[in-house]
Amino acid sequence: MTEVDLPLTARRIERSLKPAPIHAGHIRQALASYFDWTQNRMMPEFYVDGGIADLVFISKAGYLTEVEIKCSVADWKGDAQKEKWKRPRPHIARFYYAVPEAIADRVPESLPTDAGLLVIKRSQGGYAHAHEAKAARRTKALKIEPGSEIMRKMYDAAYHRLWRHTLGSLGDRLEIEREAERKVMWERIRQEQQKAGE
Repeated sequence: MTEVDLPLTARRIERSLKPAPIHAGHIRQALASYFDWTQNRMMPEFYVDGGIADLVFISKAGYLTEVEIKCSVADWKGDAQKEKWKRPRPHIARFYYAVPEAIADRVPESLPTDAGLLVIKRSQGGYAHAHEAKAARRTKALKIEPGSEIMRKMYDAAYHRLWRHTLGSLGDRLEIEREAERKVMWERIRQEQQKAGE
């Protein structure tokens, strides 16, 4: 049976099952799996060495890897203009770019020579997976000790994000409950007004 033979609704359903373009959320999910978030301390959007990293992780050995996520060629090319590249980066042992498969072959000329490249693609099940297209060259970096300031900042950031998320979710639930209570109250008032008018 060809697509022409399918009823119109079946063709729409079939087209809707094609995966959407890979976005930053898919890339983070793939990176968490690739770098094994259960074994390494990971933090998205973390300020380190003069700039905000899209993702950092500290290995069990105590060395920090930064991953910059790029979803478009324009964003990737514009990365060279960031302030963080104008400062020393003593804590970064390895640096990667993570990009969707669709733009992996359009590497900007300004790509740092030490940078690695992780390509993100989808499996048939729809999950995003990372594979290393170019290894990152390890540079001399300061080891991150368990009690160091960077570890403390990472734990503080995780703590505050957890509570912002928790309180935000709680606030949403409370607002839903308040709205339900208002509806019940207005319904009672309406019913009382109806009874009074009879």
